[in-house]
Amino acid sequence: MRTTHTVRLKAAGRYASGVLVTSELVDAALAVQSDHGARDFRSHVTARADFILTAGHFLRGPGGDSEVQVRSSTFTGTAQGHVSIFGTDIGVLKINGRAPTTPLPAISPWRLSIGQQTVTYGFGGRSTATVPKTLHGRVLLKVPFALSRNTFTRVRHGVVVFNSPEPAIRGDSGGPVLADGLVYGLQSMITDPLGFNTRLATVATLSQHLPAIRRAIEQLA
Repeated sequence: MRTTHTVRLKAAGRYASGVLVTSELVDAALAVQSDHGARDFRSHVTARADFILTAGHFLRGPGGDSEVQVRSSTFTGTAQGHVSIFGTDIGVLKINGRAPTTPLPAISPWRLSIGQQTVTYGFGGRSTATVPKTLHGRVLLKVPFALSRNTFTRVRHGVVVFNSPEPAIRGDSGGPVLADGLVYGLQSMITDPLGFNTRLATVATLSQHLPAIRRAIEQLA
């Protein structure tokens, strides 16, 4: 799938990554969750998104309440108005208008499994780019709770991914983490003791927070 679903966000001198979503994508994942035996699930849809999922810590920063510039290879726009999901590093941002019609990956109603291969899209190190980089990884373990060194970023229901050969870096935050073509989570934190990037990244997974994400979309609509 093309990476036009991943966007670069910029506000108040800070930037992050995000993924375009619609309320219908969230509803589809919730519908599968309610039917525990369901496995027939479309991996993508073609639609015009009016919301963005991104890292909650970006929205809680100094640029969170101001207008956010949104950019991808096919879309330039703005967004304003957001809701952060309590207790985890997931934020929902409303686009001012709607994005162009583009293929959007579905949101997974399931959790990531240990050993599962992942692909992360992000703009870390590419603050002026319109095309995200691609990071390949593998899930090492599940973490019920994770906290950044400054206690500013918190993740509830996450996983640790080992990215190789290229690590996640600052600016990749909020970028979608996919497996089998579905969005399972958002890049949240990196592990870099004394400035050394270990290639270990904490991902905020989505499936456990789908009802809260749906309520956030309703609040912003």
